[in-house]
Amino acid sequence: MESDDPASAAALRWTDSGWPDTHNTVARADDSVAAVGALYQSHAVGLIRLAYLMLGDRPSAEDAVQDAFCGLYRQREALVLRFYLDLPEREIARIMGLRPGSVRSATHRALKTLGQSMEKRS
Repeated sequence: MESDDPASAAALRWTDSGWPDTHNTVARADDSVAAVGALYQSHAVGLIRLAYLMLGDRPSAEDAVQDAFCGLYRQREALVLRFYLDLPEREIARIMGLRPGSVRSATHRALKTLGQSMEKRS
């Protein structure tokens, strides 16, 4: 089932065989970066304010929010590469510039977050 949201992982290009087209990985990566960028633009100011209240220092607050969004992007990227493109961990590690253990950790955290989100909705 394809989503109408071009930034979603389900917006992969599907071939007549029913399998996703994995030849255009760069375009999908650009879509993912754009989606996280849009999310950052729409929520960063409020999150930086909250982080400032917690940390008491604006540069630290900005760094904390940026680090959180980088982690979000990394988890999303790991999930897309693993479960939509069905790439092995070593290949994902090479693409993302990480160790295979870091890929496993990012995938585990993303699946845990996704599971918690689904529990809250049900």
